[in-house]
Amino acid sequence: MEQEVLQKEEIKEIQYQEYPMVALRGLVVFPNMNLNFDVSRKQSILAVEKAMTGGRLLFLDKQRYVSTEEPGFDDIETVGTLVRIRQISKLPNKNLRVLVEGVKRAFLHGATNTEGYLNAQVEDCAEQAEEEIEAGLKEAMLRQMEIELAEYLRLHPKAGKGLVEYLEKADKLGPAMDFVGVTLPIPVEKKQRILECISLEERFEELTVILKEETYIAKARAEFNEKVQKRVDKQQREYVLREQLKVIREELGEDTTGSDADLFMERLKELKASEEVKEKI
Repeated sequence: MEQEVLQKEEIKEIQYQEYPMVALRGLVVFPNMNLNFDVSRKQSILAVEKAMTGGRLLFLDKQRYVSTEEPGFDDIETVGTLVRIRQISKLPNKNLRVLVEGVKRAFLHGATNTEGYLNAQVEDCAEQAEEEIEAGLKEAMLRQMEIELAEYLRLHPKAGKGLVEYLEKADKLGPAMDFVGVTLPIPVEKKQRILECISLEERFEELTVILKEETYIAKARAEFNEKVQKRVDKQQREYVLREQLKVIREELGEDTTGSDADLFMERLKELKASEEVKEKI
């Protein structure tokens, strides 16, 4: 009996907070990030309007599938971002353009349809403090990230202008990694993976893996494109040479009527097909 009482006392109730929510299509918002996005769905417009009358705080979370028109709790990722609305502009067709500033990560525990909009029950993510990481380890992580990023940007020179310079001056690991996640043109699913990393060590590992993945993909694509280009160049060169040879023969007064036929016959001999097929060709 005493053991049961102790177990109950050890259980801490999670303190949920409720905020109007907008499910984003193909977008991920990070803390300390400013973002403009357009709102067209009725439930999203109502959520923004509700947030404006209740402190300007709004919960943004990526929906799993862009095609879902009316997402519910099961259609939305488990980690999103609490944001503060900075500005709203009205667009044609009663749509809205919203400027927000990311405040902090938050876990989504539930979502209910309230008066036509989604009302989210969220829990603040207790993010790891910078002071919890030893100074030497923090410096090592920043330097390693610079190395991985430099290799990535060597293959994507236009992708992150000024990113390396930013990291060289950065003194806070968490915001630096989030800035990289915001800036790089990587798939939105990978941005979500970065957002879901609460501890700084986990976020560093995830970001490093993503940079290595994207670098490998870029190298593979470059090698593939080079092989394809070589084949195309060879075929174009052969075609040009044949046309030049044809012109030369014509200039010399040689009969060129059978040259193409001879070429086709040679190719027919090399063709891997049955005799019946070759006869018909």
